[in-house]
Amino acid sequence: MPQWAYRRLQKTGEGREDPVRVADGTAFHTSAQITQHLLCEDCEGRFSRRENYVAKLTTLENGGPKILQYVTRLNTPRGLLAELSDDIDTAELAYFAGSILWRSCVMHRGCQLGPYESQFRSYLLEEAPFPSFAMLGLGILMPSALSDNSHNWITEPASLRVGALRLHGFILCGLAFRCFVGQVLTATMKQICLAGPSPKKYVSLIPSNQYGDFLGAFDMLATAKPRGKLATTRQ
Repeated sequence: MPQWAYRRLQKTGEGREDPVRVADGTAFHTSAQITQHLLCEDCEGRFSRRENYVAKLTTLENGGPKILQYVTRLNTPRGLLAELSDDIDTAELAYFAGSILWRSCVMHRGCQLGPYESQFRSYLLEEAPFPSFAMLGLGILMPSALSDNSHNWITEPASLRVGALRLHGFILCGLAFRCFVGQVLTATMKQICLAGPSPKKYVSLIPSNQYGDFLGAFDMLATAKPRGKLATTRQ
């Protein structure tokens, strides 16, 4: 994850407080970030440009991420779908998400791109278009009775199998990225892809208590055993 995301979660000033990390059934405050020597200077430049773009879109304005200023909610049965303004560079968003998933894969963590890793690598090197066998979707987490601060949550990329497809995803400062990968993607799925050919791009506006990935992360935190400073403050 980009450094700015960690800094967003860290309260500064007289009452400095590090983010809470949940791992192996425990929860604790830590300033440690996941790092690894991985990229050359050119790729660092490619990745950081997109990271900076997403940083601006997730800056809080009027209680929500700035990207909300560029969406128009559509009149759909559940009212969860919105159209993105042409002012949003969805290619930059897609590249950012792809870079996070690829890094997680090659760092041997949660994301498992399997035989498709090399195609994602070519895309990130700007030698090929966004993989045709992948569908990337974006959700914006909205406040709910469960949590009104979903912009303060980060989940590491993870993968699971959904039928003949693999689903990869992560949450970052109010944005929820999901990427279906496989050879059996439907034409409809490809059409609504954030990096697809359609000139219109869409996002989901999802209350945090209706988003499965967020619910899973919330449950992990609620059931984790606190340790260190966190254990003291919870008593």
